[in-house]
Amino acid sequence: MSRADLILPPEPPSGAALRAIGREVRALRPSVTLVLRGSGGRFGPPSARSAFWDTVASAIERHEGLTVAVVDGLAEGAALRLALACDLRLAGPDALAWLSPLGGARGTDAPIPQLRRLLPPGAMARAAISGGRWNPEVGRDQGLWDDALEAGRLEEEVRVLTRYAAEVGVGQVRAMKAMLGG
Repeated sequence: MSRADLILPPEPPSGAALRAIGREVRALRPSVTLVLRGSGGRFGPPSARSAFWDTVASAIERHEGLTVAVVDGLAEGAALRLALACDLRLAGPDALAWLSPLGGARGTDAPIPQLRRLLPPGAMARAAISGGRWNPEVGRDQGLWDDALEAGRLEEEVRVLTRYAAEVGVGQVRAMKAMLGG
């Protein structure tokens, strides 16, 4: 599997730097799996975060052949927000998968029961909840972990979760977006 890693800065870029990130995503070959890595922290004010995620999400949506895996280190729920913003990626075989602690920097698991009610049995594992700040015991209790996730091998996670995410329908993602106010 060909992979490109995009390391996100600790503060949201703006202007030319933001446009350059969009161009970088759009220039990727269709067969590439894009891995977004965050640096943690609050990642700037809400307005700057919104502009950043809108730019990245838009670039991903316009890239028809791109498979995306959003992984750990995106605080304040950013990985989940980006995943839900890109629901077109969930409509076909080149689907969006994400690995993120749902509660971001606060580490809360409050959204999990609500998300589980919106998805069919077992689908939360496919929604790919993971991450360094995540509590593995909570993940196991909620049925979110399998052996591939627990092993912590990024390549295996990307492979498994991309396959799983293809099975999550756009309608389910839109329901999650509505529940989260997105």
